[in-house]
Amino acid sequence: MDKRILRSRVLINQALLDILKVKNFPDITVSEIAKRANIDRKTFYAHYNSTNDVMKVLEDKLSIEMTKIFVQPDTFSISIFIDGMTDLMFDQFEVYVHIANSINYSVIITDIKRILTNVLIDQFERNPKYTQEEFNIAMNFVSSGVIDHFQAWLQTSEHSNEVLHESNKMIKEIVNHELAIYRK
Repeated sequence: MDKRILRSRVLINQALLDILKVKNFPDITVSEIAKRANIDRKTFYAHYNSTNDVMKVLEDKLSIEMTKIFVQPDTFSISIFIDGMTDLMFDQFEVYVHIANSINYSVIITDIKRILTNVLIDQFERNPKYTQEEFNIAMNFVSSGVIDHFQAWLQTSEHSNEVLHESNKMIKEIVNHELAIYRK
């Protein structure tokens, strides 16, 4: 790919990320993104048709980054996942704070929970005393709890690393204990 094209796309993507730190996505315009990226609207439209297209690229990037966390050697480890999510969250901290605090991004949070639920279903074995539906509900419950844990921390005003570290430790213990009956 031409370096100028790549540069423009990087600038546009970064501009959207910067704006997302302070503004809800539905309120963001092409003009704002172009101004922040220091390009003109014509250049924006040479690469994307709309702000939705840029957001889709960022969501796809997030999905790829999360998938890297989910794909682990041997068996799935909730500890590795939680540590990976913590690192990912800190890479774009202000964006994740904004996502966690805005109803406009509930679909992203729902997607993250769905992805984690599917990974858990794939990585763990249904205990014979539970039906498939009960097993799926249990895995959904675990993934919702883990993601809600991050969302709740992001919604606090303090953002204490010590609090996050201690709550991560507690969540790891609880989830590992609960998932022990489902190890393959």
